[in-house]
Amino acid sequence: MPKHNASLAITKLQVLGISRIILLPNFRILDTLVAPNRIVISTKFLNILANSIANEQILLKAITNISTSINHKEFSAVLLDITEYISYGNNFSAAIGRHKTYFDQVLISQITIGEQTGNLLANLITILEQRTAKVERIKTLKKNLIYPVFLLFVSNSILLAFIMLIIPTIYDSISELNLSEAPSLINLVNTADLLEKFLPMCTKLMVAIIVCYNIYPKHHKNNTNNVRAKYYINKAIYHMPIIHNFYQLAFISLFANNLAMLLKSKIDITSAFDILIAIEHNLYLANKLKQAKSLILTGLNLSSALKKIAILPSDFIMELHASEIANIVTTSLERLAKNYAGKLETNINTCFTLIEPTIIIVVASIIGSILLKVYIPLLSVAEII
Repeated sequence: MPKHNASLAITKLQVLGISRIILLPNFRILDTLVAPNRIVISTKFLNILANSIANEQILLKAITNISTSINHKEFSAVLLDITEYISYGNNFSAAIGRHKTYFDQVLISQITIGEQTGNLLANLITILEQRTAKVERIKTLKKNLIYPVFLLFVSNSILLAFIMLIIPTIYDSISELNLSEAPSLINLVNTADLLEKFLPMCTKLMVAIIVCYNIYPKHHKNNTNNVRAKYYINKAIYHMPIIHNFYQLAFISLFANNLAMLLKSKIDITSAFDILIAIEHNLYLANKLKQAKSLILTGLNLSSALKKIAILPSDFIMELHASEIANIVTTSLERLAKNYAGKLETNINTCFTLIEPTIIIVVASIIGSILLKVYIPLLSVAEII
């Protein structure tokens, strides 16, 4: 079977007026900013695809039909590349894995499991439920952050203008006075002069760093040192106090759901762990799953092996152990996946509820303290006058 020719596929798309940067975007920060729209578009695509598969339509034909009907130039290019890649004998998960700005790692892992187990449609339905909830969370987050971010921007702009423009003007107007009794005002003016000198330089440096970060080619992924560094970074992120609870709940719900699907498809436990390890993008958690697999191979049951790797809560282990005794592991895993997904949803909603008032309080405190420090020197000058 002929291999997929990436340069030929890109040339075909360029003939259609679609550039390489649109096909294979590398602007990571920009991608993050427009990601919500991409999630909505890709979710709509998956919904149509699931309906097509349910109607027993061939996968490649279904994607081709969707690509011709969708009214979005960039995503049409993505679908054209996916159909091109599949037509050369590659599977669907590998094709969408080329476009991670639209299809995240979790989605790709679930599609991979669906293909390997023959339950692609069932997995697509599960994915649609998860992504629909994710879209709603993003909408809620944007709604809660618009006002605090706007307030932060306006307040910082006013403060910078006040320190860099108004304070020096006041200083010039009273320069003939004896300011030895108001050293705080002199310090404030010196700070304003420093800001006026170094702020443009810092701004240029920040823009240069952002540009370099975005266009720097990703040729360093296979470096052993970087893999080791990524492992420790993943471990630190997983155990970070504020993030840990959300990360753990997300990992448990996904792990339990994927393992349940694999076991339901009559895949043996060690092969199931091989798949779960392969699709886990967090190197620290992947290493823990490898340890669990090794323990299972020594004769331990699932709950005992998971207990020894110490990344899952005790209530999860206890319920899993009870389900092993009752021989209802798959059913229990599905229930646990839903329970922990519900806990994650509740925690996220609570966090969103607290974000806006917290930001407002923090910004108000910072602005109030700065204005107070500015106002006190002005009072000392007024006393001199």
